[in-house]
Amino acid sequence: MSNLILVLLQFAFGPSDGAPWSLQDLDLYKPLSPEQVAITANGHCFVLDIFEQRVLHFNPQGQKIGTFGKKGQGPGEFNRVNRLFIMKDKLYVHQWGTAHVFDLAGKFIKSVTTGKTGESPRKVANGWLVEVWQFSLPGQKETFDKLVWRDEKFENERFISSWTSEWPRQFSKQGELKYLPSREHAFIICSDDGKRVFVRPLGASSVDIFDVISGKTISSNFLEDTTVAFYEEFGDAGLDEFRLRFEKGGLPIVKDYPDYFSAVTYASWNAEGLAGFYQETSRHGPYRKTWHFDRDGKVAEPLYGPFSRACFVAALRGEWAYICTFDAENEQVGLARQPVKGLKLYLENLRTKYYRWQKNNP
Repeated sequence: MSNLILVLLQFAFGPSDGAPWSLQDLDLYKPLSPEQVAITANGHCFVLDIFEQRVLHFNPQGQKIGTFGKKGQGPGEFNRVNRLFIMKDKLYVHQWGTAHVFDLAGKFIKSVTTGKTGESPRKVANGWLVEVWQFSLPGQKETFDKLVWRDEKFENERFISSWTSEWPRQFSKQGELKYLPSREHAFIICSDDGKRVFVRPLGASSVDIFDVISGKTISSNFLEDTTVAFYEEFGDAGLDEFRLRFEKGGLPIVKDYPDYFSAVTYASWNAEGLAGFYQETSRHGPYRKTWHFDRDGKVAEPLYGPFSRACFVAALRGEWAYICTFDAENEQVGLARQPVKGLKLYLENLRTKYYRWQKNNP
């Protein structure tokens, strides 16, 4: 009788805290990225659905216990949110220009803006990082983007980094400034404790690492041989013209591959405490490359492999790993909790299945 009662309780309330679980289909439109998943210390999972503009909440047993947020302009409502994270028992859901703050039960607390157009705040350990778009220096026509630190009330400011938002340099005979129609842009990611910021400036092939608390530069690292094909970005029409613009602008073209320019296409902070910068696999590209850095800016190798569409480890919590999965054949986005012991084999099986599907569906 006692065993029957235990089975009934597990059926009603889900598996015990000591059991792995796997949710095969979260009913999401496309694979998750690390910025769409946040896991608490005790295993509560928050998943950002960027298409429906809502947050899904799962308990440590893998049961969906609620959703919050929706499309709109009101309190606790979202307009193009793109990432979320947890800091000091608060959940921060970010969209361009605004940070929405919730408690871990999903109760809306407040929305935070700097009060100025063209500024986007993101929470860090001792205040806010603010990305400021297209400001001009005195006496110059060219505009820049910059990253600054501000205190909790946005009153005190400390400069961190800047980059030009208009590149390559203007080359037209009429003297008109030309924007390059590329997906290339600046990548700014913060460590999970909010004490490190990694900046890959617009158009650059380097990653600069800063200490948020002191404001000091930790290191600057050149990312070697990052590649994106010119014709993938711009098509065959005008290919030579765009390549010439890069050469005149001093922007990097990959050695031995004149049809490619240097780019990073994705960045994230992974479950092992490493900042990752990725060149996505290209159907026409010569290869894919990834770079990882630890908190001190030193190059490091991730234990469980880089981010991929097939799967990635969203969090490590004690003996458990929380994994985001993508079943390409059935177009299903999933979430799983599996023991850290044996995790490499689990991930390898998922990746092998995905690459087999990719090979058969070029």
